[in-house]
Amino acid sequence: MLNIAIVEDDDWVRLAYEDLLRSHGCNTWSFSSAEDYLASAGAEYDCLILDIQLPGMDGLELLARLRGAGETMPVVVISSHNEEQITNRAMQKGATLFLGKPFRPEALIPALETATGRSIGG
Repeated sequence: MLNIAIVEDDDWVRLAYEDLLRSHGCNTWSFSSAEDYLASAGAEYDCLILDIQLPGMDGLELLARLRGAGETMPVVVISSHNEEQITNRAMQKGATLFLGKPFRPEALIPALETATGRSIGG
């Protein structure tokens, strides 16, 4: 069973990710901002789903901060700004995978399996 953290400021999107992942047997912890995620320091997750556009600290800043602190957890970056420049910046900062919105919700499961190297039940 994977423990997945979700950092997404859109309540509906965050709830949809939670529901999908829980229906596949994952445990989820959700945060509406990078700052809320950082306040959960000490928790261990198998993977982080991270939106780029967040209030306050954006997702790329959070990713750079995590990698700078030595965090190696897989990170799946998600953004509606699906331009090559944004994708490249996310990958340079240490993203494991990048998914551009919109995408079919079912695409999240194989992305997480690829990022973590683990199978997700369902």
